[in-house]
Amino acid sequence: MNMSRVKFGLRLPTREPLIYPEIISLDQVLDLAVEAELGGFDSVWVGDSILSKHRYEAVTILGAVAVKTSKVKLGTCCMSTFPLRHPVLTAYQWATLDQLSRGRTILAVCMGGASRGTAGDYLHEYENLGVDYYTKRAKILEENIKIITALWTGEKITYHGQFHRLTDATLEPKPYQKPRPPIWLVSNPQPFDPANERVQKALQRVARLADGWMTTNITPVQLRQGLNIIADERLRWSLSAKGFEAAFAYNINVNDDEEKGFMESKDFLERFYMKKFSTETINSWVAYGRPDRCIKKLEEYIDAGATVIPLRITSPNQKEALKRIVDEILPSFN
Repeated sequence: MNMSRVKFGLRLPTREPLIYPEIISLDQVLDLAVEAELGGFDSVWVGDSILSKHRYEAVTILGAVAVKTSKVKLGTCCMSTFPLRHPVLTAYQWATLDQLSRGRTILAVCMGGASRGTAGDYLHEYENLGVDYYTKRAKILEENIKIITALWTGEKITYHGQFHRLTDATLEPKPYQKPRPPIWLVSNPQPFDPANERVQKALQRVARLADGWMTTNITPVQLRQGLNIIADERLRWSLSAKGFEAAFAYNINVNDDEEKGFMESKDFLERFYMKKFSTETINSWVAYGRPDRCIKKLEEYIDAGATVIPLRITSPNQKEALKRIVDEILPSFN
């Protein structure tokens, strides 16, 4: 196991000021980004939604973080509204952010969560923004990636697709990164059965279109199985495995009182997602308890192939929790 390969990120609490308004402020969100950089994190990440789970807007927040930091990479974890955003505007905004940060951005995109019949707030969001959740979002996602890539790397772009038509479109400024910023694709189909054709199709899409795979709430064994499917598909398309990132978005609550860490995490996630979670889900989705227990859980995902781990702190006491991660978790992986 090569622990030095893993890179840790901090998921900034851009929704949490609305959940814990008396504890977490917008100023604190920006301060946490600075403290994460000083503490040795490789990246900071923000979530995204427009109507489904209210929070501060992702690209705007990353712009503010860009001018307060100088080293950490800046990413979305993830841009779930990607199919709802016009690709030309997204390409333009992100190119500006990449210039502002001098090439520190990672655009991780998805299309909202849940499966048919359980889409909940995502379905409501898509309905209000005029896009069919069930039949169009995957196709729009693929088309948007193709258009954005073309705008970032080409001069005059003509593209006549199913959803967008561009004729001699030019984008300036181009991104700072050459040939372009990395695009990661988030895929976490549930239940995660690698023998299922729907799961295989989703992961094959990641392999064809993306520079990295981001996922969450699966076991280490499932992570390895997913990476094997992606590797086989990339080989089939003669795509290099070099530089392809495997990001596992995880939750953490370093707490000497294991039961308190569990309960605090359960309350936090239920407030965040506005739904109840089982004990089994919390146990698999959160590294909680004493530092050695949290480190062991992280090691399991690193052994399975994770190269980037964006951590979300499942506690309203974000600053204190971040200090424990910096002091007691990160040194084990340096």
